[in-house]
Amino acid sequence: MNTMLFRKFSMSSVSGASLIAACIFIHGSGTLLQAQGPPLANVTGAFASTVVQTQSYAKYQEAVELAKKGILMVKNTEATQGTAIGKSYDGTLTLPEAKNGQSFICLMTLVSDDGCDMTIDNTAEPWLKEYGQGHDISKGARPWPGVFVSGKTYDIKLHYSQTWYKPGVNDLDGISVVLCVLPIDLAVDANRDGTIAPGEHASQESPLRFWINNDSDKTETEKEDEGTTPDYKSGRINNTRDLEDFNMLKLTIPKEIWNMHLHGKASIGLKWKNISGACPGVKVFRVAGAINESKEYLWNLSKADTEMREQEVFGKDGMASIENTSAVRLSNLILTHSTEDAQSYLQVRLLFEGSGKGKGQLCLVFLNNGTEIFEGPGVWLDLVDALEMFESVNGTPPKPYPNPPNYINHEPSRPSTDYEKITWPGRTEFKPAKDESDEAIILVHGWNMNDSDRRTFCSSFFKRIWWRGFKGR
Repeated sequence: MNTMLFRKFSMSSVSGASLIAACIFIHGSGTLLQAQGPPLANVTGAFASTVVQTQSYAKYQEAVELAKKGILMVKNTEATQGTAIGKSYDGTLTLPEAKNGQSFICLMTLVSDDGCDMTIDNTAEPWLKEYGQGHDISKGARPWPGVFVSGKTYDIKLHYSQTWYKPGVNDLDGISVVLCVLPIDLAVDANRDGTIAPGEHASQESPLRFWINNDSDKTETEKEDEGTTPDYKSGRINNTRDLEDFNMLKLTIPKEIWNMHLHGKASIGLKWKNISGACPGVKVFRVAGAINESKEYLWNLSKADTEMREQEVFGKDGMASIENTSAVRLSNLILTHSTEDAQSYLQVRLLFEGSGKGKGQLCLVFLNNGTEIFEGPGVWLDLVDALEMFESVNGTPPKPYPNPPNYINHEPSRPSTDYEKITWPGRTEFKPAKDESDEAIILVHGWNMNDSDRRTFCSSFFKRIWWRGFKGR
């Protein structure tokens, strides 16, 4: 690989470590070499000569600060005092395609000391201008309040107008465009191993099958009831028992995207796409800060109680309903609790309940003033009634039944017993899961149960072995 070093920079303004990070570039592409990270964007034409690429948000900020100190990709040195010298740096920018379910976004900051205009896909960007700052490069950073997205090619036209430069005077003229390619992710525990790995989205062929929350968990100690109003209609988590009807999503976003959301420059949301049949529905809830792993709200009573206390405080303000293909913005309150890793990525956990049967892809989106500007990765879900996830049968011995008093001293011969499959009213018949294992558990309930009790008793049993990782039937 051919490399080159910057020739013109101020040694006194940069530390040795920063100097190495800032000055080693891939020859001809303006690409900053760093440790392994997201794939770099492909830049072409004269535009490439202006570009510094970084692979972490911390390095992105560092590169901007270095540019503001005069360490620039393009240094203009033609003497002029008042007569504008115009130069164009046109080309294209293409982000890598989504790979292994992971999508990418790209942030951009323009640093310039003189008049500068940029057009992206024939749209002039008012943020990407530098005028009237007294030719002071330290004031010339212009972050673009938008993002470039995976797999798309953008046409870039960059015009630089140098209006004043006198050799021998401490005047730093030039231009740098700093790019930062970052991964984003929306994941779910698709293999049900208790952890949510990056890029774990399930698939269209094998979505995560989960039940809608259509029972009625009245109290923490009473059995679940079919009731007349399903729990998902309450718009809240009703009690700790209700939590067994919730699953978890994990959102990974760069810190800068969260800052854009927080300050109203962009919004983070969710929507459905690739729907098969009826549109599924989910309600998404804020997760208490104490909950970190995907099943802690189920096994740890203290953390479940913490989640319930937060629900009592925030109520429906900590919830969003996504029930059609329209993008729904997630409130700041829903996204408040997060953890930050060393690369300045935020891990945001969300609880969700099924509110409508259907199959589709729940996708991450970014909005600007309510308009969708980017569609990110998504998780594949198949939301069904819990009674459709296991087989129900009636055992039917032949009539007349044996008369017990006739067999005081010995057992009667065993009757031949038949069975009939049950498809409950309003439910479709049982279909095995795509990842079904070759094992079975047979639950025989008591004899004195009405149909409603039979359904809820078996449903509760199934949900609990499902959460324990059982994949048989």
